[in-house]
Parts: sequence; structure tokens; C-alpha cells
Amino acid sequence: MTNIHDNIRAEFAATQMYDGLEDYSVRKTGVASKGYCPDLLSVEPRLQTAELSRNGLLRMLPEALFFQEDWLRSATTFDEKKRRIETLKRQKSYYETYFEAFDTLFFRQEIAAQKAVDAAEENREVVFLKEIYGIDVSRMRNPYLRRLAWLLLDADAIKGNLPMLAFCAKVILREKVSYQISTVVKEEVSPMAYRRVNFVIQIEGLANEEYREKMEQYEEFFRFMEHWFLPYDCEMDYCIKDYRQRFVLGEPLTLDYNTHL
Repeated sequence: MTNIHDNIRAEFAATQMYDGLEDYSVRKTGVASKGYCPDLLSVEPRLQTAELSRNGLLRMLPEALFFQEDWLRSATTFDEKKRRIETLKRQKSYYETYFEAFDTLFFRQEIAAQKAVDAAEENREVVFLKEIYGIDVSRMRNPYLRRLAWLLLDADAIKGNLPMLAFCAKVILREKVSYQISTVVKEEVSPMAYRRVNFVIQIEGLANEEYREKMEQYEEFFRFMEHWFLPYDCEMDYCIKDYRQRFVLGEPLTLDYNTHL
């Protein structure tokens, strides 16, 4: 039965299974140097070395850059040919040692790329919002706005759906939210009608200062909702209401909240 580790790339193993592998020296032994084998052949923590079953830079370059093709053939005796073979082995060993530094450097860059991919995968929602919508959630200070921004990832199912938007506002704001729809007609060049939606947040017992703070806090939230989740021909507004407080002179009253002229 095939071990699952045999199918794991060395870069993934370096980030998930081995700590500090990016600081190791890497030796690339060639593709399938021992028959069918895993990408990461061996790891030696004591020596901080690792072996990979893939081609290094030396094996990718033409051999003619380093060796003369007819050098062995030109040997006239067996002993001369044997000496030349030993010389070639030493030269190959020198070249492998020299290019090992480049293979190690390239592998470290590949690990850095793997870490970047892993980070993007773990924070893909943040990446999508930033790259597709130009919204950096980490810079949002309004907690209500941050929660609403996540819904952009499902905007195709939410945009224009007023009952769903009211429900989302209710969940995010943790207040009772309803909405009212009206039709506004403009007569300029030609008659034109458009919808107007008013979201009503029902909160009881707010003092004047608390009411103003809430209105300011919700302003950015509902403007964001209007921009991203409502059709272009639909206007939106919001208000906070206390329907239960009676109009009694002498008690704290706030216009358009618990009092109407």
C-alpha cells in the first residue's frame, strides 16, 4: 500500500511536518534516482541536510558545458581510461558540491512560495475581498461593517433580497430590524419612479446622546449596504424607533425617535 507521504511535495512537508527545513542544505539526487520514491527522500536533523528526488541545476544544464564528450574515447590504454574515469568522478563531485548551494537557495524560495500559498489559503476570504472588491477588512474599525463585508462573498444570493438583508442586519446589529418600501416618482424630463427602502431599527429607552451615537454608528453600516447590496435604482435610508414610549410632556423625548410632530 502506498504511503501518503510518498505523494507529498517536499515544500509542503517542509511547512507542515518539519520545523526549520528551510535552513537545511539540500541535495537533489535526480528524478526517481532510486526507482519510485517520495519527493523528500531523507532528512537528517543532526547534519541539517535533506535529499530530494528531483533534478538539480547541474542536471538541467548541458553536460558539454563541463565535460568533453570525446575525452574518454581518446584514451589509448586501459589504465589511462581508468584514470580519466576517476578524474571525471571527482570533477562531477566538485560540480555537485558547487551547485548544491544554488539548489538549496532555490528550494528555500520554493518553501517561501509554499508558505505564501498556505497563508492565502488560510485567509482566502480576506484575499478575495481585497483583490476582487478592494476592501481591506483588517483596516475596518467598525465591527458591524466588518461582519457585513464578509457577506460580499455571497453577494449574488443576497443583493436585492430585502427580507434577507433585514435578517442580516438583525443578526449583525443584534436588534430588531424591519423595513418599509415606498415608491418615489420624479417628474423632470419624463416621469420616472424608483423604490425607496427604509430600514427601521427598534431600540427602546435611548437617551438623546445614546440615540445620536447609535445613528452615527449605523451610518457607515447602512451606506455600505446600500452601495454593495441594493440595486442602483433603489434608494435606502434607516432610522431608529421606539414605538412603545408614550408622548408625555416632561419626559425625555427625541424627535424622530420617540416623538413626531
